[in-house]
Amino acid sequence: GVHGEEPAPVVAVHSMLAEMENWGIPLIVIPNANPAGIVTGRRLPRWTPKDSPLASVIFREVLCEGQDVGLFLDLHEDDRAPGPYLFGHNGSVAAVEIRNLLYASGVEFPAELQSWWETDEKKLEIDGGIVWDFEDGSIDDLMATAGAVTVVVETPTSWELDRRVLLHSRILAHVPSLYRHFVEER
Repeated sequence: GVHGEEPAPVVAVHSMLAEMENWGIPLIVIPNANPAGIVTGRRLPRWTPKDSPLASVIFREVLCEGQDVGLFLDLHEDDRAPGPYLFGHNGSVAAVEIRNLLYASGVEFPAELQSWWETDEKKLEIDGGIVWDFEDGSIDDLMATAGAVTVVVETPTSWELDRRVLLHSRILAHVPSLYRHFVEER
């Protein structure tokens, strides 16, 4: 979690940490990259290295030391969205697989979205629950550029917290399968 008013991803990751230890795949997990934001319930306007020193150090070490980040999953929430949606980068089939996992569990995706940061921005093009190749200078753009299979998940804050946590947890539980399918088979 990077944005303080988005608690569901933080709760979901913390609830699954013990399970993640048994997955048998290499992981870097940052359950809360913005502890002050979660405590205050405030959003940072843009991700920068100084906004999250822990995340900055980890990403800099991974990217600069030449380690390959195979799968990058970024969990968020959106206070304007009528339903959950995904950002997929570089035609990521992983985004399609996550979308299909959610479809199978009864999730409905919005047909259109308004940009969340400014009311005067154009509507985002959404295709079956996925916004493709949207760039805003965020960490997921950096990871996609570095070659990682990158998917961003957004849940609507209008849903009850338990429902949002369940959706994020369902996706996290699918990470070993995604890793084996999209990273080990590369």
